[in-house]
Amino acid sequence: MGEITKKALFHEELSLEAADGFVTTAALTELGVEDELAAPFLERGPLCFLDFEATGLDPNEDALIEAGAVYLEPGSAKARLFSTFIHTDIPLSPFIRRLTGITQADIDHAPPLAKVAEALDDFIGEAEVVAHNADFESGWLKTAVNPRFGEHAFLDTVELLALVYPDSRNMKLDTFCRAKLGRKERHRAIDDALDTLRVTINVAAEARGGSPAAANAGRALGLFKPSSPWL
Repeated sequence: MGEITKKALFHEELSLEAADGFVTTAALTELGVEDELAAPFLERGPLCFLDFEATGLDPNEDALIEAGAVYLEPGSAKARLFSTFIHTDIPLSPFIRRLTGITQADIDHAPPLAKVAEALDDFIGEAEVVAHNADFESGWLKTAVNPRFGEHAFLDTVELLALVYPDSRNMKLDTFCRAKLGRKERHRAIDDALDTLRVTINVAAEARGGSPAAANAGRALGLFKPSSPWL
């Protein structure tokens, strides 16, 4: 059985050399993921693991400040990575600055939402979007990026993890980063998108290794929610 490594490529290690400054590529192994473990998730087609950081939770009142996404394609041993700050005139609260480590200067000098939205819309394309608590990302995509995402396909890792680990004390990404990756959540968009991928692949590794929890989750979905995209 393949193993999930503790190696993590974080935002400060990414080299964004594309003309628009948003996109780069990396081998899956550089990201701590074995392509053979990712393969079962890609049988339906490409997947885009996505995370946003924002000034708050309401897409109608708050603003995006960072976007991070990881695009996986069937048969490829490489991932495409999208990462950028996003300008807003809404000042960052002390809580957001402390939580994320993002500074006001980062946001003041960032590209405008319109430019980021166009690039991210193109980056995602028709790939299914995977997010932890997908209602958050789907709401922002629909409101701030393109209304078409109101009809887009999403996979929520909270649903998967709740089935596989029903006895977990909560469904926070931080909880599973600590349990599966040996460290806390970073609260940075590209880092959390990558960790959502790593945690998901960890489930695949456990299932491949004969984990009864993963097998039971599969049976439960088959019996009670056969329409689940996780099947």
